[in-house]
Amino acid sequence: DIFVKYGVDAVFTGHYHEYFSGEYDGIKYTGIGSSGGGPGITPDGLKYHFLWVTADDQDVNIAVIKKDGVLPWDNNTAAERLVYRPLKQTGLAFINQALVAEDMTIPDCKIGLKINNSASPGSINDTLKWNIPEGWKVDPAVMPISVEPKTIDTVYFTVAGDGSLFPAPSVAANLNYTESKKVPVEKALGPARIAVCNPVEKKIKIDGTLSEKCWQNAETKFFGPEGSKTAAEPVDFYFAYDKNNLYLAAKCSESMIDSISAKTAAHDGAVHRDDCVGYFIAPDYALDTFYQIYFNPAGFAYDVKYWLDEDGYLDGSLAWNGQYEVKSAKNDGSWTIEIKMPLKQFGVQMEQGKKMHLNFRRKQPRLGNADWITPIEYDPYYYGQLIMR
Repeated sequence: DIFVKYGVDAVFTGHYHEYFSGEYDGIKYTGIGSSGGGPGITPDGLKYHFLWVTADDQDVNIAVIKKDGVLPWDNNTAAERLVYRPLKQTGLAFINQALVAEDMTIPDCKIGLKINNSASPGSINDTLKWNIPEGWKVDPAVMPISVEPKTIDTVYFTVAGDGSLFPAPSVAANLNYTESKKVPVEKALGPARIAVCNPVEKKIKIDGTLSEKCWQNAETKFFGPEGSKTAAEPVDFYFAYDKNNLYLAAKCSESMIDSISAKTAAHDGAVHRDDCVGYFIAPDYALDTFYQIYFNPAGFAYDVKYWLDEDGYLDGSLAWNGQYEVKSAKNDGSWTIEIKMPLKQFGVQMEQGKKMHLNFRRKQPRLGNADWITPIEYDPYYYGQLIMR
């Protein structure tokens, strides 16, 4: 309204990480791409570019200049972006996970893939193609699809794996956002590991010693990037619960105990840059809300609450501060940590048979990270399951 009132002819903006344009109220608006941040790629592959702008008393003319070519100003419009962005985000979505057995294999399972064309005015016509790493099987590996506008369809595949869990298979297709334009969309399958959460029989003393009977069934198998062997030293993660609390514990082996970094001494400081353990917790299966929480050996926490906004995009708040009782201890060849989390802050209670989505990791700055499920994703679909025993 201000631009209209004062006769603005053209507006140029950064912040958005891909090029788009549109004319509204006679004003030309142009989002000029990454503007110094990480570059996003438009569906037609435009990534690096600049604009050539000429102005005279008749008009403002804008062209997109890329290596070896010139594109028209309306090559990628804001109206089109409102269709292809949701397609990129949610056009392909798995409706269930591939459960990991105790021997770290994936038994034959049926996986559903939702094709969401609810935002597009046109039909989707393409072929789903799987990228299948060694040790995995997907049937069928190729599937033609046709989805009418404003509809959601679901297709099914049989999946199994007896090799490395990561990287997992991924499926891709080019989804129409106009009659003649398509956006490439790829979605990786989520192998879901299962961890046991033991019931608390006697009150836990939070002292960092891990002496209680409930600290058993440790999770000890961890990965480096892309499923590689982790360079970090061994770590044991433990879980326990009662009706009102979740209890977490970890024993982190450390052959150079005096090298431990615990520089951060404030809540929400750079805990994740110290030696630390980190948790990604989605307490309620019915909600798209999860929490990222790191603890360093000094017992300080860095925590963020995340959720999906009304457009399906990730939003978060560092202002959210959890309630914890934490105690750590430094031992010969290891450091340990013990944590009590009241469940009321998450709006849930626990009982036998209930489960929550979870991922966790150890960060050992001098050697590397150890991740339970890799890569670390900000999406509960890619977490494992913590089951109340």
